[in-house]
Amino acid sequence: MSELDSFPGHLIRRLHQRSVAIYSSYANELDVTQVQFAALCSLDATPGIDQVNLATSIALDKVTTGEVVTRLVKKGLVRREVRTSDRRSFELNLTSDGEAILKRLRSLTRSAQKDLLSPLTAAEQKTLLELVSKLVFDARE
Repeated sequence: MSELDSFPGHLIRRLHQRSVAIYSSYANELDVTQVQFAALCSLDATPGIDQVNLATSIALDKVTTGEVVTRLVKKGLVRREVRTSDRRSFELNLTSDGEAILKRLRSLTRSAQKDLLSPLTAAEQKTLLELVSKLVFDARE
């Protein structure tokens, strides 16, 4: 183990790389990234959400979220429409293709996450998720 391997930030970055690689191995054929998957999940949970609130819900900045939405619109997975109550704002909704892809992605993502955590026992997996959640969500307060 090198000195670098004793830094949590380095290990978290390496874990993220591993997570992306495993996710890609499962979902590559659908051409939807992990961030795009997060956006689709959020849109499914909150139909009609605007881009600013979508950015907050998936923990991205507004510019990056705009790029993600543009890609999803071009793929035909998301519909962006002017909000009738405020013509300066857009509401975002899944298309029927978006709903179908999301259903497939949820299954593939569950498999990828199971693969990612497979070196850990069930108890270790539970502990890891609790600790990572604590680091992520307590840090936002």
